[in-house]
Amino acid sequence: MEKPTGSRKEGDQKQKKKKMTIYTVNKIQEPKKPEEEPPKDTKVTVTPEQVGEFIGTVFLTPLVLMFAWNFVAPTLFGLATINYIQSFAILIIARCFRQ
Repeated sequence: MEKPTGSRKEGDQKQKKKKMTIYTVNKIQEPKKPEEEPPKDTKVTVTPEQVGEFIGTVFLTPLVLMFAWNFVAPTLFGLATINYIQSFAILIIARCFRQ
């Protein structure tokens, strides 16, 4: 029978040294704390400025684009006229390119 040499701690340290790679971190990392959730009783307030901006963005801007396109594009460039949905789609495409 072989006699054990050294204590058990030395054996554990040798095993840890074998497992150690360049990716190990010597510092113990603390687990991340979950982020605090906002209170559920908060109410969303909508200001009149936000309502006006929504109406202008969704209803008036495509309408102005449609009238401008139908007034200028067919006479200058010989292009077809567009409807409200097509002008809204043009605005969406333009905003995608802008961002």
